[in-house]
Amino acid sequence: MRKSITLFLLIILLSVGKSFSQSAMTTETAVPTVYPKTVGYLSFILPIVTINKDVTTNDFTTIKTFAIGFPVGVNVLYSDKFGFSYEITPTIQAGNGSTKTSKMSCHQ
Repeated sequence: MRKSITLFLLIILLSVGKSFSQSAMTTETAVPTVYPKTVGYLSFILPIVTINKDVTTNDFTTIKTFAIGFPVGVNVLYSDKFGFSYEITPTIQAGNGSTKTSKMSCHQ
């Protein structure tokens, strides 16, 4: 039974038709980028290890606390080779029935 299921799945995979992707852009079809250009982003970070001058803590060893960070950034591009970035990352820590902003880091 297992051999027939494997053979059936193999036949299905091999019989799948063509797949299509985006065509490559040529210089005639490419839209030129207008500078200055502003781009923003939002993400999340799950810290694995927290290092302090006194102690190093693995964030997954204890179920009682949990931390997550939300980096938010803005990139101002003046050309394809030069730009300016600013990022702020608030970190929220949850544990013992409460939540708090435990850290705030800024980067330029």
